[in-house]
Amino acid sequence: MQTKPLAAEFFGSFLIVASLGGSLLLVSSEAVSQFAAGGCVGLAVLAASYSAGPVSGGHFNPAVTVGLLAAGRFDTAHAAGYIVAQLLGGVAAVGAVAMLSWSVGGIGDNERTVASLANAYGGRDGIPLEAAAAVEALMSAIFLVVFVGATANRESTGFAALVIGATFGLLTAIALPLTNAGLNPARATAAAIFAGPQALAQLWVFWLAPLAGAIAGGLFGRWLLGK
Repeated sequence: MQTKPLAAEFFGSFLIVASLGGSLLLVSSEAVSQFAAGGCVGLAVLAASYSAGPVSGGHFNPAVTVGLLAAGRFDTAHAAGYIVAQLLGGVAAVGAVAMLSWSVGGIGDNERTVASLANAYGGRDGIPLEAAAAVEALMSAIFLVVFVGATANRESTGFAALVIGATFGLLTAIALPLTNAGLNPARATAAAIFAGPQALAQLWVFWLAPLAGAIAGGLFGRWLLGK
């Protein structure tokens, strides 16, 4: 596999994960809402899609890669390399945001820590496991259907980036108060690594549910657009 697509996936993953981590961790908690954070992520997806998407196809998310495999839109031989690049980009992004947070001590009255970036379920304020899995799977399935449909016509790649970015931003905003918006196993893994044992113990949900949803969405998109 060529190096440039992997570098593009690393960069896009870094940009998207850093945008959400930065908006949640470095900005005063009173100043950022779930829709503002979702908007940041949507714009990051748009920027990554325009800048790096033409090189790699603009997955930036292991769930998207697996969903596109199910949709028959990606070569299985390249999947592992893409996922590794996405994971490395996510870990680098959370690491960079954590370093910034530790160096400046946060901004305003923000009391969040790096651990607050992790995805979670249960506990005093969390939703049950079954609900968390359903949210992650459903949002991922919706995103894959949109992704497959928007990229079906290669002549409308600019419009596709707008649709994909807006959709992911909206889904992130919806999922933030429920699961802290995983929807991306690379982001979930990176946050869990820095958050500690409890987040790592729950990480399997934020791999399994998005991947299952992405496969379902990819298969449905393939059927929907099939001739």
